[in-house]
Amino acid sequence: MNQKFTSQLKDNFCSSCGYQEMRFLHLVWYEDRIQSFCTSCVLLSHKQSFCPTCFSFHDFNLEGMFIRCSRCLSLSHPSCFSSNGSSSRVPLMCSSCINPNRLVSALSKFKARGDNGSLKGMDKNLAHLLLTAAKVATMSISNAAVTSKSSAEILATKTVLAKKKAITAINHVVEYVDRENKSHNIGEGNDNDGPSLLDFSSEDDSSTETDEGIASEADYDIESPSGGDAI
Repeated sequence: MNQKFTSQLKDNFCSSCGYQEMRFLHLVWYEDRIQSFCTSCVLLSHKQSFCPTCFSFHDFNLEGMFIRCSRCLSLSHPSCFSSNGSSSRVPLMCSSCINPNRLVSALSKFKARGDNGSLKGMDKNLAHLLLTAAKVATMSISNAAVTSKSSAEILATKTVLAKKKAITAINHVVEYVDRENKSHNIGEGNDNDGPSLLDFSSEDDSSTETDEGIASEADYDIESPSGGDAI
């Protein structure tokens, strides 16, 4: 069987025990991910969510009215606990710890009417198990959704704060650069800045005066011997 085909059918098997009866599989949030569990594995992995004797889903607003099992920490109604057959000589144990088969989900055999054969069907105990497991699975998915939403809101808040800090940091850098530019008079016409690259007046004037001075002296030297001492 190729990998693609296997991944498409992964929800058709119990992730814990490999059970393949689709009618008794549930999607449950367990160990930080969604998994496909059979009815028994849902109950065994969430024993604190229901009474292991009457299989009623817990309303945790009434937590003070429960008795905790010393082995699995499940919570039983006082009336259910008193009738579970636990001996007073041993630590308090719930009915599922005394008889682990209570949480095993399996179809029962029934004799078909008017036929010598038999068929498999769901008895009352299995119906209770299936209903309780469905409630537990729904609760786990709902809690995971609430937790995910809360985590997303926290991350969004952190993102907004990080963005504000980044903007503030950028503004500080811009202000710092502006102060540095002003302190060095960059871009302003200050006398201490030296001659401008676009100012050619001083060089032209000095060179002109020098050339004119040399020319006048040359003229004077040429004309001066006209006093009669010419060679």
